[in-house]
Amino acid sequence: SDRAHLVMPWHKFIDKLSESGQQKIGTTQRGIGPCYADKAARKGIRFADLYNEELFRGRVRSLTEEKNKLLAALYGGGPLEASRIVEEYLEYGRRLKPFVGDSVRRVNEAIDRGRRVLFEGAQGSMLDIDFGTYPFVTSSNSDACGISAGSGVPPSKIKTVLGVAKAYCTRVGEGPFPTELRDPVGERMRE
Repeated sequence: SDRAHLVMPWHKFIDKLSESGQQKIGTTQRGIGPCYADKAARKGIRFADLYNEELFRGRVRSLTEEKNKLLAALYGGGPLEASRIVEEYLEYGRRLKPFVGDSVRRVNEAIDRGRRVLFEGAQGSMLDIDFGTYPFVTSSNSDACGISAGSGVPPSKIKTVLGVAKAYCTRVGEGPFPTELRDPVGERMRE
């Protein structure tokens, strides 16, 4: 999607450094949460921004300056170089452009033509940002309620929701887990 937010180098650093403290959430440290935070704060960079080089350069310069202050003040991190980031991401944009487009229009058109479309909510309800075991959750709505917000497909076009459950649930990260067995039986099932 040309609306997809880009995970920038500062997102990865913030994610990794914030997980080094005492209140770990157990993230993958790939920058997803900080990227979502910037999206919500209206400081994100979307794929379509790569198509306007002047705009993109200005945004990266401004955000790199801001994030460098944050990285230094909160985590003692070294500075990121805006010009290097710009060149690296413009190259990503050139290479990926043939695969990017208006996914909202494309998916809605497919549904209107009677095509079957599958949406995946891989994280499940317990990791949903609104209904999961907050704050030990993912950064998005990962249950069926998130389909419309995440895809731009109106709820009236969603005909079937199929839930899939494992016999024994597992998760990555920290936090409460209601079905976790912390005994030899649980350990054996995990193995």
